[in-house]
Amino acid sequence: MSDQRLKVVLGENPDSADGSVKRLLEERGAILFPCMDGFEVIRASFSKGPDVIILDTSLPRMNGYQCARVLKQDPLTRDIPILHLGTSPTPLERYWSKVCRADAYLTLPIQKDEWDTVIQWVWNRDLSRRRFLPRVSIVPTLEDRDILALATHLLEHDLLMSSVLNEINRVDTWTISSKDLVASLLAIIHSLFPFSFAAGLLIYENHSELYLRPWGDPASHEWEKRIQLLISDHLRDRHGYYIDPGDITTVWLDPGPQEGSGLHSQNVFLHTCPQAPVRSVLAFEDLNPEALPREELDVLHLALEMAHGVMEKRVVATTAQELSVIDETTGGYSMAFFMEVLDRELANARRHRYPVTLFTLHISNFEGLIAGMDVEDRAGLLKSIHGAILRTMRKTDIVARRTQGNFMFLLSHTSKENAAIAARRVKANILEDVTAARPGLGSIEVSMGGSEFDPSRHVTTEAFLKEAMRRRSPARYKEPPAKGRIAAGGAE
Repeated sequence: MSDQRLKVVLGENPDSADGSVKRLLEERGAILFPCMDGFEVIRASFSKGPDVIILDTSLPRMNGYQCARVLKQDPLTRDIPILHLGTSPTPLERYWSKVCRADAYLTLPIQKDEWDTVIQWVWNRDLSRRRFLPRVSIVPTLEDRDILALATHLLEHDLLMSSVLNEINRVDTWTISSKDLVASLLAIIHSLFPFSFAAGLLIYENHSELYLRPWGDPASHEWEKRIQLLISDHLRDRHGYYIDPGDITTVWLDPGPQEGSGLHSQNVFLHTCPQAPVRSVLAFEDLNPEALPREELDVLHLALEMAHGVMEKRVVATTAQELSVIDETTGGYSMAFFMEVLDRELANARRHRYPVTLFTLHISNFEGLIAGMDVEDRAGLLKSIHGAILRTMRKTDIVARRTQGNFMFLLSHTSKENAAIAARRVKANILEDVTAARPGLGSIEVSMGGSEFDPSRHVTTEAFLKEAMRRRSPARYKEPPAKGRIAAGGAE
């Protein structure tokens, strides 16, 4: 080790310290700045320019965790290594140390080998800065009220961030429109990180929707084309995904409030979630992540990841409830989407060991029932069937239509026994609704099948699907159950 001496701010609780850490540092020839409470630690860290800060987690007035959060937030001290000392070896203590951005957590009493390793690491990490850029403090002595103000400001900042992030999770993905959803997410992000223009692109099935929101300035056709080109180039170059800008449907959102000077740098920051079956891109003009402190940059990325997740949930909700307009026979993409969801759900069920059940419902004489119907009557019959399905199933269930009279139901976290309850309700409610709408239609022949996922037996998704498609002999139904209407509701 060099002849240069290590400068250490040492914060120890005078009621519990045994002097062992101080002795180890003195044996190394370190220059010590001992502190007996958190306020003294903050003052010494700003005024003494230490090479390392060692904090007892049980310091009085401000504990070691609180001190670390304040020091790691300030540009003058954020790069100084912080070591926490604690008597508890539990993972919870180490977790809080990491959350507060300390560089290491040492359990008391310290083992000499561990101590030597940590001190050598501190020395090697800080050697170049000590040699060429010795720390010189320009901060005047801080009063207690100044230190308390720093801690309070940090706490208020964290609470604001947490509150705003919570608003993202509270956005209603089921009843709100996609337009309002994207507008809400952009407004929430803008409250934390202002920008001049923003855009959100959703890509799923055969849809490509670009939502544009100016902030204070009128809509610009040139900006629209520029954003489309930037996003399509980004998806192609970074993620190997090609999208034709001409296939994108543009939706202009209401402008946000005018803020700032009105001068735009035209620098655009893109954040992408490229995973199928839902891809999404968020674009922001004049949002410069490189200028943000590391803590705020982490919050920004967390907010954007949460926004992508909310948009994906919205797409899943929309697609699951659009079974009345797309099916395999018309060349649509609902079955492709259903298979994507099924693959992912079975992979998760295999990993986390929870039940997944798939059941099928087939109206085998559907073609005969609609023979001779005009377009309007046929549409009315389909509407009755789909309405019965939607009012019976949970919003979390995924329903797909293979043909006009052939349906598949995916129930996550549901056993076959409980799924059978939902299957009976669907069957009964279809009969009830169709009979009420078309009393002279005639008998309906219904076949049903089902399977609960078994990882040992269903090696592939196709094997699981094939077993669920096995049908019992058709059962004929003409009238609703004599004991009255079966209550609507999801699987139990």
